[in-house]
Amino acid sequence: MALMDGELLFCDDQALTDTGTSNSTNLIDTTIGEDVWGASRAKDPGEGGDIWLHARVTTAFASDSPATASFQVDVYEGDAATPNTGFTATTHSVSGLKAASLTEGYSVFRVPLAAEVKRYLKLLFTVSGAAFTAGKITAWLSADGAGSKST
Repeated sequence: MALMDGELLFCDDQALTDTGTSNSTNLIDTTIGEDVWGASRAKDPGEGGDIWLHARVTTAFASDSPATASFQVDVYEGDAATPNTGFTATTHSVSGLKAASLTEGYSVFRVPLAAEVKRYLKLLFTVSGAAFTAGKITAWLSADGAGSKST
């Protein structure tokens, strides 16, 4: 069983069924940390190598209108912890995903993030066309491209 750092988890089995846009359950703060004496310090999330973004389907997506229901994920970054203001999209986005391809275990994202990111990261999910009747996703950051969260 692999270990998962909860501070690097965007969402864990987040249901994405209704049409519209929603934020990931968690914002990830890339700069808060403490040294061994408890003093706050900035930390480099990519210290020692790349940081990878992973997003995996944990419950297969289904829809009563599979031809029109689609799913999009965008990575956003910002300087404030307010989820709906001050965030801008990064270059990582995937769109047009249909229920037929969103099977359990499907890897939506497995990409390295830029070495320099703003303080806060979040994911923005968009369901359009028609609602899904089922579908959940888990997304996290890891130090390697293989990831460590099993489904």
